[in-house]
Amino acid sequence: QFQKLREKFYKDQSDRLVIVLKENPGQLLEELFILEKENEGNQDVKKLVKEFQDKLIAKKIQDKKELLDSNKYDVIESFLDELRKIDKLNAQIQAVEQNIKERKLENEVIQKKEYLYSGEKHLDTLIKLKKYDKVIKASEEILSVDGNNQPAQDILENAQVKYSQQLKYLAAES
Repeated sequence: QFQKLREKFYKDQSDRLVIVLKENPGQLLEELFILEKENEGNQDVKKLVKEFQDKLIAKKIQDKKELLDSNKYDVIESFLDELRKIDKLNAQIQAVEQNIKERKLENEVIQKKEYLYSGEKHLDTLIKLKKYDKVIKASEEILSVDGNNQPAQDILENAQVKYSQQLKYLAAES
C-alpha cells in the first residue's frame, strides 16, 4: 500500500507539474521549491524536482533559440546566468555555453582575419601614395595584432628604408 501511495503521489505531482510547465512556466520554480520543502528528504521528490528543472531549462533554451543563434553575447550571458540560478550544473546549460564560446572564438578569428586583410589593402594604398610614415604606423598596428605576419614585417622594413630615403631627399631639397 505504501508503495502504491508513493507511486500515486509521484504521478499526481508529475501530472500537476506538467500542467504548470505548459501553462505558467514562470510559476514552476516556485512550485518545485514548495514541493521540495514540504517533502524534505524524499528521494522521489528530489528526483521529480531535478527532472522538472531540466525540463524548464530545456523549454527556456528552446524559447530563446533565436537569441542563442545570434551574436548578442552579452544578452546570451545574462540569459545563461538566469538559467544557472535554476541549476548551475545542468548539462544542457554547459553544452550551450560551450557552443557559444566556440562561436565567439570563431567570430573573433574571422574579425581578426578581416582586419588584417583590410590593413594589408590599406598598406598597399599608402605605399602607392608614398606615405611611408603612415605605412610604418599601420604595419606596426597590424604586427601588434598578428606578430607573425610576414608580409607586414616585410612592408615595415621596406617602408622604414624608403621613409629614411624620403627624409634624406626632403632634407637635401630644403
